[in-house]
Amino acid sequence: MPFTKLDDSPMFSKQIQCLEESAEFLRERSLKFYKGCRTYSERLGEAYDGDIASASSLETFGGGHNDPMSVAFGGPVMTKFTIALREIGTYKEVLRSQVEHMLNDRFFQFVNIDLQEVKEERKRFDKACLIYDQAREKFLSLRKGTKSDVVTALEEDLRNARSAFEQARFNLVTALSNIEAKKRFEFLEAVSGTMDAHLRYFKQGYELLHQMEPYINQVLTYAPQSRERSNYEQAALNERMQEYKRQIDRESRWSSNGSNGSPNGDGIQAIGRSSHKMIEAVMQSAAKGKVQTIRQGNIVRSVTLDVKVWEPSVISLFQSLGNTYANTVWEELLELQSSFQDDLVPSGLNKSDKSQMLLIRKPCQSDPLSVKEKFIQAKYAEKLFVHKRKDSQYSFLVSQRIWEAVHTNDKKTVYCYLVNSDIDINAGYKQTCSNSLTLAKVMLQGQASQDHCSTLTGNSLDWSLPCSLNLMGIKEGQTIDNLDGYTLLHLACETADIGMLELLLQYGANINATDFRGQTPLHHCILKGRSAFARLLLSRGADSRVVDKIGRNPIELVVQSNFNDTEVLTLLSDSNG
Repeated sequence: MPFTKLDDSPMFSKQIQCLEESAEFLRERSLKFYKGCRTYSERLGEAYDGDIASASSLETFGGGHNDPMSVAFGGPVMTKFTIALREIGTYKEVLRSQVEHMLNDRFFQFVNIDLQEVKEERKRFDKACLIYDQAREKFLSLRKGTKSDVVTALEEDLRNARSAFEQARFNLVTALSNIEAKKRFEFLEAVSGTMDAHLRYFKQGYELLHQMEPYINQVLTYAPQSRERSNYEQAALNERMQEYKRQIDRESRWSSNGSNGSPNGDGIQAIGRSSHKMIEAVMQSAAKGKVQTIRQGNIVRSVTLDVKVWEPSVISLFQSLGNTYANTVWEELLELQSSFQDDLVPSGLNKSDKSQMLLIRKPCQSDPLSVKEKFIQAKYAEKLFVHKRKDSQYSFLVSQRIWEAVHTNDKKTVYCYLVNSDIDINAGYKQTCSNSLTLAKVMLQGQASQDHCSTLTGNSLDWSLPCSLNLMGIKEGQTIDNLDGYTLLHLACETADIGMLELLLQYGANINATDFRGQTPLHHCILKGRSAFARLLLSRGADSRVVDKIGRNPIELVVQSNFNDTEVLTLLSDSNG
């Protein structure tokens, strides 16, 4: 303690004076620190308001899951970050309240109450000292002849004045001692408590962001891939525009020369104004939620086979079919005509079609552009040279054979059936195989070796029972019910390659069809671990929110099956928002 002796002595008065000066100096320093703490807490409050405003603006910018523009630039992904930003803002508000309580309130108490108490006690001490001095002077000025009652009264006043003086003196000492004691712990407790609040603030923020680290890294991995794909698409678009300009220039020169034709006119399809109108109508219907398919299936020759332009699935399909085989399907009747086999021309065509087909020939290099356009229109749009059989027995047989072709990954046979028949590509397996086998169908099956698609592809398939268990590769004794509701796309996801998948999608296969388990082709791809198939389906609009009959969506299947393809996980996360 600074007071070794409590006697009212000059040394005691000197100690009180020194402590008062120290308290006043401490008051000035504490007042400055208090103002700084108030400014800091106000800035924390402003920072909290800024965090909430930033999170709200990001949430507004990100939009909802039903906003096409928002989905295009990753809005649903950004919206997830707003939760973390709001949580961090909440941590900052807690920090502000702790700074307010530990620093501002304590220093306000110290400056405006404790130090102010020293001043008040000093005033009371000075007043008591003055009263005591006056009482002492009165008592000392008494004469010998003063009455005893007066002396007694003055003695009582002096005694009371001294008691008040001593009480005021000790109150001042107590106030100064309180200040000296608080100097040893008050500031350390306040500042260390504030730093501990900062530690908890940053620790909570770190733990929150650490939990989000896998998702953040996933998005960071996806962003460069998306940038690269966008660059590829942009480069492909530029290349296509340049190629289109070059093609227009060549056609203009060929038209002006008259005698110079396109060297490969049979492999290039000219798109007329009607085709553009049809494409625009499909785009408008798709924008309204109605999905349509331009079912052309034409193999169009490109000047360059650029992997940056075409997807791997398209390249695989084109390489499997080939332009030569595609032409044999689309120009089969033309080949028969050129071989003078007019008796093989199908009788199903009317006279005008027959006469028109006989008048049209395959253009050569020197033919004008109008002749080539007429041939392309007849070949692809009117399908004059396709050997198309319309009898019901043939359609029934094709609906069975196409399952075996998909199962064996025979893309040429599937392509042939899709072009020259009206088969329902989305028919379920049970629906296809439920009809009874009539005598006419059995007789027709006996002629399977004469079928032109088998001739074209070179396959000699056993069709003794179109819906046999062997057709689907099912072992003896296994029930066929587990294929109930399968579509060709389901089967392709399990047994074929990505080229077959591309072929079925181009011909309007329902990408979200469900089997008897409620599972879509995307479910089957994930269960089979076919990441390339899953990426293709997701890029073509497969719905990742469909749940099967036991309540599992594709994302849950990915988690359960340890499916570790990063791009598929990113696409699933984006489509689910």
